[in-house]
Amino acid sequence: MTAVLAAFRSQRDAWLSKYNAEAAAQGSTFDQAPFLQQQEDLVNSTRAALAKSLSANGMARLSNHIQSEKKFMKVAVN
Repeated sequence: MTAVLAAFRSQRDAWLSKYNAEAAAQGSTFDQAPFLQQQEDLVNSTRAALAKSLSANGMARLSNHIQSEKKFMKVAVN
């Protein structure tokens, strides 16, 4: 699980750098839709990798924990 999460962090950091660079370069004409799809794809592939590395019970517990923590999360505007 640690390796999967480390890979996710690395890939998300790279995605975020590219997103920010493109947003700065394009300004008000920036189309974030392709980037949001890439982010969704990254999350889905990470979930799939986690499902392979955890038991069904472990994945269910992780999913429940994530859902319960979402109520404390806030979206920060750059």
